[in-house]
Amino acid sequence: MNKNHSVKLEFSDESILISQSDFWYFKNLLNNISHYFKLNQNKTKNILIKVPGSGKYKCINIYSFNNIKDQMERHLTKYKQDYKFFSKLIP
Repeated sequence: MNKNHSVKLEFSDESILISQSDFWYFKNLLNNISHYFKLNQNKTKNILIKVPGSGKYKCINIYSFNNIKDQMERHLTKYKQDYKFFSKLIP
């Protein structure tokens, strides 16, 4: 997470900034969508998601979903690394 508390996500047609609090909600939403795409009959379908805090809706397929989920995981990993670094600085 960066110092202005927003996360930039790259969709196929645009970049969207979401707040840090919306990030956690969106992460949980993506976990639910992951269960949907695990079913074989849903792997070829598109879904409509609302990007929290932006008021925008995006139609995504499984490939777009995996790209977004990977971006979220990279942001989360960075956040965890930063937290571990700063927690070591505090006595």
